[in-house]
Amino acid sequence: PPRSTLFPYTTLFRSEMQEDNEGYVISVKRLLEQAKNNENIGKRVVGVVAKLMQVPQQYEVAIEFALGASVQNIVTKNDEDTKYLVNYLKQNNFGRATFLPISEVKERSVPDYVRSKMNMAGVLGVASELIKFDKAYLPIFNHLLGGTVIVDTLSTAVTLSQKAGYVVKVVTLDGDIINPSGAVTGGSRKETSTNLISREREIKDLMAKLESEKTEIEELENKIAKLQEKQSSVNDIVLKLNSTLHEKEIEIGKE
Repeated sequence: PPRSTLFPYTTLFRSEMQEDNEGYVISVKRLLEQAKNNENIGKRVVGVVAKLMQVPQQYEVAIEFALGASVQNIVTKNDEDTKYLVNYLKQNNFGRATFLPISEVKERSVPDYVRSKMNMAGVLGVASELIKFDKAYLPIFNHLLGGTVIVDTLSTAVTLSQKAGYVVKVVTLDGDIINPSGAVTGGSRKETSTNLISREREIKDLMAKLESEKTEIEELENKIAKLQEKQSSVNDIVLKLNSTLHEKEIEIGKE
């Protein structure tokens, strides 16, 4: 089938995945579902980390690997809400989840002496400063990404980690990680894995393309309508000319 036929269905499929919270672990998925329909749950769930930020496309892989499983953490306002939700999971046998109460999380940061070494080529910035989010969630993203530096390549990561004395996590655009302990995590990654961070951006991109295609179709339909009008006018003229010609032929036949 042509792209124009498949495209709306691709967009719909991705939107349904987003709406159904596909890709999340079952406990998180169930809490997000309950948050929509149960006021007691909804007022206690601020959101899931993946949905509370906007990540520029070039940093999506790096942020995904920097966060790891934390991308599915549930954000709450305080400890009371967290305790309520933990008990709710237990009572309903929904499994386990990790919660981040805004009022309690410990914020992390890159020390000033490390920042002074970040002016080297290939260092892109502190992870929490490369993404966008509501300022109310600053403690959450400082906790998760405030002590992480994003760089271009593993070579840059090694150099910066050595200069900084291995006190911050350094992540490359390809998702390789040098931890403060000196441990290195890297290698190939599954292209088919569900990237929760990029999904919303992809849906917005697809919707924008869909709207663009709709506009093109409308413009083409308008052009077709105008051509049909012109064709109708031409047909009328041809009919009149044929009628006139026929009348002239009759007059000539009478002479």
